[in-house]
Amino acid sequence: METLLIPHKKAIDVEIIDVNKDQGLVTTYINSFNVVDTWNEVSLKGSFTKTFKENFKNIYWIINHDWDKMPGITKQLYEDSKGAIAVGQINMKKQIGVDIWNDYLLYADNGRSLEHSIRTQAIKYTIDKDIMYISEQKVSEWSSLTRPGSNPSTEVITLKNEQELLEKGLKLNYSDEKLKQMEDKIAELEALIQKAALSTLKNEPLDEAKLSNTINYINKLTF
Repeated sequence: METLLIPHKKAIDVEIIDVNKDQGLVTTYINSFNVVDTWNEVSLKGSFTKTFKENFKNIYWIINHDWDKMPGITKQLYEDSKGAIAVGQINMKKQIGVDIWNDYLLYADNGRSLEHSIRTQAIKYTIDKDIMYISEQKVSEWSSLTRPGSNPSTEVITLKNEQELLEKGLKLNYSDEKLKQMEDKIAELEALIQKAALSTLKNEPLDEAKLSNTINYINKLTF
């Protein structure tokens, strides 16, 4: 079967290396080596060396793979023994930069992390037992993700955790529009928590579709 080699997105859920509160810098892994991902692909050490060196100026930092949302610029791209690393400089003169910076601070202060993703295309590779081992790949952008999925299996605990996170977020320097949206979601959360608790007591199923949509919206703290 022929392998379709087109650029695609790869998400990674790892801890951020550093959030420099003084300089507005974010340092994070954007890919891990020697891990079979959801595309049945494995990035090998050294696979980013060429693209980072030759295409550095054309590898942009955006939000949710949306080219209209650039929170800052890419300062560095490099590899270590674990994976590919990006260093981004937040543009604090743009509201989108202020908002995503507050997202990073909010998550970091609560022991959590935004996820990240890259848009990449395999250039050199081998295939063994339906797994593609990539020795060279081309990257066009890396994204901060504010839309991770959530598991609705622990409804009340999950909802209360997200409500607490949002309430802490209200104290940060978000835009007025975003603060209003967060306040509206807190009200929705309170109603869902009551419903979830009542459903648990009655041993009735909660509306998981509505719950999932609400949690996904909450996790999408940048608009």
